[in-house]
Amino acid sequence: MSSISFSDRPPGRTPGIRRGRRILKLFPPLAAAVLAVAGIGSSGQAAAQALRPYRAAVHVHSNFSSGEFSVDELAKMAEEDGLNILVLTDHARLSMSWGVYPIQNVLRVHQEKRSVFQAGVGRYLAAVAEANRARPKVLIVPGVEAAAHYHFTGDPFQKNLVAHNWRRHMHVLGLNRPKDYLSLPVSGGVSPDLLLERGASAFPRTVWPYLFSAIYGFGVLIGILFMFRGRFRRFLGFLLFVAFVPLAVNELPVLKPPSDPYGGDPGIEPYQALINAAVKKGGIVLWAHQGSLLKKQNLGPVTLETDPNPDVLVESTGYTAFDAIYEDNFVASKPGRQWDRVLGEYIQNKRKAPVWAYGGGFV
Repeated sequence: MSSISFSDRPPGRTPGIRRGRRILKLFPPLAAAVLAVAGIGSSGQAAAQALRPYRAAVHVHSNFSSGEFSVDELAKMAEEDGLNILVLTDHARLSMSWGVYPIQNVLRVHQEKRSVFQAGVGRYLAAVAEANRARPKVLIVPGVEAAAHYHFTGDPFQKNLVAHNWRRHMHVLGLNRPKDYLSLPVSGGVSPDLLLERGASAFPRTVWPYLFSAIYGFGVLIGILFMFRGRFRRFLGFLLFVAFVPLAVNELPVLKPPSDPYGGDPGIEPYQALINAAVKKGGIVLWAHQGSLLKKQNLGPVTLETDPNPDVLVESTGYTAFDAIYEDNFVASKPGRQWDRVLGEYIQNKRKAPVWAYGGGFV
């Protein structure tokens, strides 16, 4: 099948930190949160008391994913532009898998592009740490841009396969250990390099995830037993073996994505799961580009389609901020819209913390 490429850069954009237009000001409380997760200050509250506005670039990609420049080159550019903070949001994964039901995790097409998980989370964090040592005037905050879910409609054989919500992304900032990133429930299917990165943690430690695989495995066992019987039973055993082996492998939890891309739209659940997982590990989460400037892309045999999704700001909890100013079709920050609603919920004690807005632009 045709190869597929992934991008969330609008047509005509070139990578790199654009001078002037890419210089952003974080709201002080958001800056406090960024500094807190970066390990500066004993708490976000203490940091907020001593903070002034910081000049920062948020939503920056290096050559660990879809960017052109190395982490050190970006840090040098940020230093030359007089920035205080550089928030890296390289793609955790840029991958997609689609297959043939009912063995879609076995008989499948898997596409993978350059990403933090593919290059190695340890290498990524080491590059950030080295750049921080080399350029102490700029605080470089490691983070990833992550997709929690996409789901399919259509049929690849009829050339009408659509992956919905491909660009419904979040930024996860402030995690400092490779295993914390690798444990995030991100979409994209399973690949050998990801399994090697995750190691033993890729295998669930409870019995229930293996239930369906074990049921199909029992069919494989019956097939093997029949193959040692008479001619007819031998043939029947062979058929059972051939039928149940791919089904048993297909249901192995290690091969299944965290959220089923063939089960329709699950609503906010997988996104909330990603937020909860990141916050539990000590990170913060920012919602990215809800306007979805790249609503539809025709790439190879798959159409990537993402409708504007500002309502996720109301439906989800536990995140810190969203990008209210972006090169995109944004409405959430207009009077009476989603941002006002979530702030109203905070005033009514329905949310534990207020939701901040920031200016976001990707490079």
